[in-house]
Amino acid sequence: MIILHVTYQVKAGSMPQLLQLIEETQVGTLTRQEAGNRAYRYFRPVDTEGQLFLVEEWESQEALDAHKTTAHYQRWMEAKKEYVSQTEVQEYRTEA
Repeated sequence: MIILHVTYQVKAGSMPQLLQLIEETQVGTLTRQEAGNRAYRYFRPVDTEGQLFLVEEWESQEALDAHKTTAHYQRWMEAKKEYVSQTEVQEYRTEA
């Protein structure tokens, strides 16, 4: 299994627009429906202003690679450029 922790640093004052974008693109809903996806959840850290934290879980590298070719992923990658100043990804791999 592949677990991704993605931290987005959101541009000042852009959090409401970014959250609306997530809803409009349905990236979470559509991703959770993909084969091989076990989890896709957004969180807002209570102790860090302007951050959005995403946890993804994938059954395999193939499932993750397929996700990156979807229209909703491509739309999200393009659209977030307006609202996100930095993205940090931590990847973990497990046997189960």
